[in-house]
Amino acid sequence: MNINHLRNAVFFCMVFALVSCTNYTRPISKKDIPTANDGYLYGRFSMDVPKFTHQTMGLSIHCADGQSYVLRFTRKQPLQVVKIAPSTCSLDQIVYTAEDGIVSLRKPAPTGWMQNVKLEAGKMYYLGDFIATGWKERSTIYWKITDIRANFINTTKAVKENFPNLLEVPAEDRMVGKAELN
Repeated sequence: MNINHLRNAVFFCMVFALVSCTNYTRPISKKDIPTANDGYLYGRFSMDVPKFTHQTMGLSIHCADGQSYVLRFTRKQPLQVVKIAPSTCSLDQIVYTAEDGIVSLRKPAPTGWMQNVKLEAGKMYYLGDFIATGWKERSTIYWKITDIRANFINTTKAVKENFPNLLEVPAEDRMVGKAELN
């Protein structure tokens, strides 16, 4: 390998390390069977963006067991349930991704949002109903959480209707809160 090839390879690796994509956690399907070893996070994560725009954002939750979960905001299916391993977890970041799926920005979650919360197996935890918007002006992309609604009873009912296998799983209200939205 000559020096130019080596230089190009090093450059490519450096650029790749600087550009990151986020892996959003796949929500469970309506057919998934709950197990006694798993817990669940749920809520509505709605993203209002212009048609044909694919920018989005997510809530990043990091747990003491080393696992991370990123709940994706979407316009197609805002009601989501995500399977988690039991652990102590914190909502640590809001992740903003551009149309190409590459992370454009990571911001710390507002102080007071879910910090060191013990999440147990065999339970579902309601985080809230989030409404966000995204838009683009010239070449700059913007995101904003516009509202967080406390809708534990109705969202829990919707989850139990849409995910019938979770009917017997007890639900707890762990509403993230309305601390500084942005």
